[in-house]
Amino acid sequence: MNCIVVFLGSEVAGDDSAGYEIYMRIKDKIKARLEYLGTDFFKFYGIYRGEEKLVIVDAVYGIDDV
Repeated sequence: MNCIVVFLGSEVAGDDSAGYEIYMRIKDKIKARLEYLGTDFFKFYGIYRGEEKLVIVDAVYGIDDV
């Protein structure tokens, strides 16, 4: 089984940096395919290679933001 883990978030916006921070902390520790896409999930269409599983790492703040 192959898997891709996609991280979303801004490198500069503190309130939107969860995906970036997690990516930076685990990128050298995990053997899965990791891709940091910034704030543009549509980049995914250009990097997808038929992986069977997709994990998306992102965050929202508060119930009103959902």
